[in-house]
Amino acid sequence: MKLYSLLFIALAAIVFYSCNPKPAQPEKQENVKYYRGLLFSETSWDLEKGSREISADEAKTINNYKITYNGKNQIISVEYNRNDSLLDYSSMGVAKVSYTYDGNKQIRRAFDAKNAPAQDEGVSVFEYTLDSTGMRVALRFLDDAGQPVENRNKIHNYVWSKMPDGMIQEKRYNLANEMVQNHIFGDLLKRTIVGEMRLRF
Repeated sequence: MKLYSLLFIALAAIVFYSCNPKPAQPEKQENVKYYRGLLFSETSWDLEKGSREISADEAKTINNYKITYNGKNQIISVEYNRNDSLLDYSSMGVAKVSYTYDGNKQIRRAFDAKNAPAQDEGVSVFEYTLDSTGMRVALRFLDDAGQPVENRNKIHNYVWSKMPDGMIQEKRYNLANEMVQNHIFGDLLKRTIVGEMRLRF
């Protein structure tokens, strides 16, 4: 009799544990990646790209850039954070940027560490135009009301085109549609190189 009781209890325990669902395990988010830093870029043509990937567990204790992608592998946000708390002192100048997509438009907005809208380079909205391949071909800056504005370098819009050799040509314009030189350093660098080349001849 004791054997039957023991078998009955064992069978009941097996049935109970097999019918009891296991707690949901957190799924690994394939569309989220964490990085220690972002690659340096001097042009608005470049997308944010992470450097030195870390794990989600490491991101809980290390300041990092969390990049989230949509189902089309397009960036939808870049957040400077630690343990999913936004931090103010990123190399982007803001704590977070978000991207939305509408037709051939890619809209970039900035946010502070409290996740409130913020200005980036004195601008509220970066409105990119994409070509049929998804390459950025234009950018214009807008204020909160959607009106055209200039950034801190007095640039309102950029136009990019791919040259036959694969290089990207960048042109910048102000609100008066006049071409703008971003800074004098590029011009001085060209003159220095030309000077050095003349000395070699």
